[in-house]
Amino acid sequence: MRAMILAAGEGRRLWPFTLGTPKVLVPLGEVILIEHTLSWLKDHGVSEVIMNLYHAGEKIRSFLGDGSRFGMKLCYSVEEKLLGTAGGVRQAGHFFNDTFAVVYGDTLTDFDLTAMAHYHESKRSLVTLAIVEVTNPEDMGVVEINEEGRILSFVEKPRYHQKVRKLASCGIYIFQREILNHIPDRDHSDFAYDVFPQLLKLNIPFYGYRLKPEDYFIDIGTPARYQRAREDVAAGRVRLRRARRAVFLDRDGTIARDVHYCRTPEDFELLPTVPEAIRHLNESGFQVVVITNQSGIARGYFTEETLAEIHRKMEAELSQHGARVDAIYHCPHHPNDGCQCRKPKTGMFQQAIDELNLNPRLSYVVGDAQMDIEAGKALGAKTVLVTTGPQRGMDITRAPSYTAGSLLEAARWITQDYETQARQLIDTARTEGIS
Repeated sequence: MRAMILAAGEGRRLWPFTLGTPKVLVPLGEVILIEHTLSWLKDHGVSEVIMNLYHAGEKIRSFLGDGSRFGMKLCYSVEEKLLGTAGGVRQAGHFFNDTFAVVYGDTLTDFDLTAMAHYHESKRSLVTLAIVEVTNPEDMGVVEINEEGRILSFVEKPRYHQKVRKLASCGIYIFQREILNHIPDRDHSDFAYDVFPQLLKLNIPFYGYRLKPEDYFIDIGTPARYQRAREDVAAGRVRLRRARRAVFLDRDGTIARDVHYCRTPEDFELLPTVPEAIRHLNESGFQVVVITNQSGIARGYFTEETLAEIHRKMEAELSQHGARVDAIYHCPHHPNDGCQCRKPKTGMFQQAIDELNLNPRLSYVVGDAQMDIEAGKALGAKTVLVTTGPQRGMDITRAPSYTAGSLLEAARWITQDYETQARQLIDTARTEGIS
């Protein structure tokens, strides 16, 4: 399933916080709203996203880029003037496949989107709305449903004179592509005012998926609700997601003594300070991922089973010192095979990014050879050269971000640099007047 995030609005309800900053870039603690939204979508199998841009759109594009640092493919639909929620989807119609999700950019939630997709499929629905019971839903779309979940009425922003409990739309939809046929061909159109009422008139069935009581949802579109969301984040009432940071480590010459093809567990020897360095990274919140070329398998020097024994020895020795690696990826191919995984190509890194939900922009690649530095630069990660190996093929024109005499020195530099980088990343999205 692909998805669209509606991010073109000017966020006027959230002024002054959005005077110069798009609402999707407002911070929630140490996580930017859009980071959480993208990671939440990715957790539910969405890997391709389009966003519509208008207000301060270049700031969004600059912050997110092509999405690769989130392990996603991200593209943009620029609106010369605001097209409305449905109009924006219509303009981006070329992007969608049979089933797709639409998420309002000012929505903060953690509910099970996969379960909603299964519900949508089971109903064979054209449209499914995420709905939640709220009090005083004056600025939301209020729905009525029957016992099967079919929507019987939809009223946008009704005016109540007293607080009442109503089912309201969360601004998260799952559509079939045929919905594009029901969006008016004009400059501006909205789902709430133009599309959903028309579906009801045509007696086309569509459904509401009720969030569970434990599911978190809030529209942060007003200062009061934005402040409440920040308080909920601080109190741990919402499970914020963000792509995790990692340190990608080469093995031979970085973690272990470099020998000519480590062929047996007896050949494997940890370098001094390595357990302390990896434990330091563990304690600092980094995923530690080993990325290693092992062409000795293709050359017949050792087998996959022997390599697994070597890595079990490595993990056992690290464990004795309270350190761990979170994942190990190896390339078994010959250098002449032309595979996409052997460093300096990034296939192993990309696999780790996808499987472990890693953010390469906040990650580091550490190794003793030029191929490690080149792979890190291709990822957009910072790079550290350690001088504990033979430093094969070094090219001063492709200098690393830092050069360290040991893995422990590298680890200490990484944690200090990350703190600085993380503060800068938050500052690029922080709005004026938000402390």
